[in-house]
Amino acid sequence: MVELKKVDALSAAKVYVLTIMPFLLLGFLLNLTVVLAGGDVTELFLGLVQIVFAFIGTFIGAKIYNFLAARVGGLKAEVVSLESKLSEGRKERMIEVKSFDIKSIVKIYGAIAAAISLIFAIFALIFGILAGEMSLVSLAIVSPIIYIVLGIIFSALMGWIYNFVAAKLGGVKVELEGKIEEDSIV
Repeated sequence: MVELKKVDALSAAKVYVLTIMPFLLLGFLLNLTVVLAGGDVTELFLGLVQIVFAFIGTFIGAKIYNFLAARVGGLKAEVVSLESKLSEGRKERMIEVKSFDIKSIVKIYGAIAAAISLIFAIFALIFGILAGEMSLVSLAIVSPIIYIVLGIIFSALMGWIYNFVAAKLGGVKVELEGKIEEDSIV
């Protein structure tokens, strides 16, 4: 098993935004048709706001992962070496992620969900008390519990599904570069 100790937050945010960009652009085009049909111009800004929040959210999520992984341990996976090659003077290695350790998924996701829920709960509690809205106060208490419990259940389920599918069809293949510890890859 190898452990994901740290995620580069900027590269994670860039990859995430570029991955979802086609869907965000589709949403922008749909909003554009609403505007052209006589809708409110602010609809156009929703797509841009989604891109910005996706980038910032992923960046912050990676930072939270790095903070928590250093304290509770990171995501663990079984990987196998596929090939080594020399490309433009660099040593590169392809690995295949055969399976994930479900306990590590649940542990790190539970810690991340707890951190995010705590931040949400504090804001909801403050705004609920200031506005005199008991529904926000109740939301601040109940929603983090629901978020953590359901998140842990679904993260374990997704890990199990990945392990099942990867065993049947093969896992995700990843190219590594730079210093590779030989004893960490099977």
